[in-house]
Amino acid sequence: MGNIIKKLYIGRQPILDAQKNIKAFELLYRKNPFKNIADFPNPKEATAHVLYTLSSYIEDISENKDVFINFDENSIYFPIEEFLNPEKVTIEILENAKIDERFIKRVKNLKDKGFKVALDDFILTEDIKNLIPLADFIKIDVLNTSKEQFQQINYFLKTTPHSAKLLAEKVEDLNTFEFFKENNYELFQGYFFSKPEIVEKSEVSPYYATLIQLFNELSKEYPNIKKIEYLIKNDINLSLSLLKYINSAYFSLRVPVRNIKTAVNLIGIKKIRAWILIMLYSRNFETDIKDNPILDLALMRGKILEILGEKNKSLEKDECYLTGILSLIDVAAGIEKKEILSSLAVSEELKTAVLEYKGVLGNLLKAVEFYEKARFTKADELLKQYSLDIKDMVEAEVEANIYVSSFKKMILEEREF
Repeated sequence: MGNIIKKLYIGRQPILDAQKNIKAFELLYRKNPFKNIADFPNPKEATAHVLYTLSSYIEDISENKDVFINFDENSIYFPIEEFLNPEKVTIEILENAKIDERFIKRVKNLKDKGFKVALDDFILTEDIKNLIPLADFIKIDVLNTSKEQFQQINYFLKTTPHSAKLLAEKVEDLNTFEFFKENNYELFQGYFFSKPEIVEKSEVSPYYATLIQLFNELSKEYPNIKKIEYLIKNDINLSLSLLKYINSAYFSLRVPVRNIKTAVNLIGIKKIRAWILIMLYSRNFETDIKDNPILDLALMRGKILEILGEKNKSLEKDECYLTGILSLIDVAAGIEKKEILSSLAVSEELKTAVLEYKGVLGNLLKAVEFYEKARFTKADELLKQYSLDIKDMVEAEVEANIYVSSFKKMILEEREF
């Protein structure tokens, strides 16, 4: 068999619990959302190749969490037990899969081997009902399920014995999240976590004020290193976080660093500036970085925009990265974007991009957000204005997924300091 697929395109979307902790990722095949990737005359063969190649990427992008992978009536028969870890994989059965006795027997066989099973876009059909005893998760598409359908499903699930956890997907706002949480749904999928809930803070807290001071000092042409050292030393959380950061595998130092002055001198201005951005998304260095969907999405956006900026060749990559990171700062800080951006030493172009989606940076940020919601045509239209296309976006997403996971893994690796 020839080299049918030269590159594997994988997206991922976090699956969260009621406390908004990441519990798993659904891995999404970006097989052909654009015209310039070849169509395959044999979909079964193509799917086999994708699944097999996927096995080498799971560890890189799963962050040691479970992964959900879509299967239909064809791909379910591939020997996935030979190259996928059943303890980490949930078989997500697509809603349009043709289910017969052979299919059900295969699912039972995979369950016996340790795989978990999810029913995607659950609807009340006789075929799907036959799979309920095997299901570990039942997923409801909240955007495409009417109120009447939801009531029928809800009644059926309450009156039918099953042990499946309920998962609401395509949850786009806080009200929907709260509604399904009240209806005993344990897991959630969608971009509700990327939007501000209720902005209650009217002023910047002392912690954020220190971070902003540090960021602004680091943005100067000639930063005052003594001032930077002083600001970090006077916040115990920042001091500990910085020492954990520099003593992580990310820097691979032979001798542990035990004081702030040495850390500041070794890391360098650009990396400390990036570290400050991460701190804007967290109060607890380990817990918040390890399991923070807002930070994950911000890092994804930053890396994707950086890659697109490099491809476009007319944008400064640091400015692109910063735009992506700051696009969700209001969610992280609980402060209006306009208020916090006015406090940061960033360019007017960046502010306009984040606040109004204007200019090249603003349009690229908008394209990234369209892409996140699978609005590929809209994203492609914006990208083509800057000699880019949806293929560039997909390639950037693959690289960004691996970047986010590997970055977090390296900075959280336990090392003595």
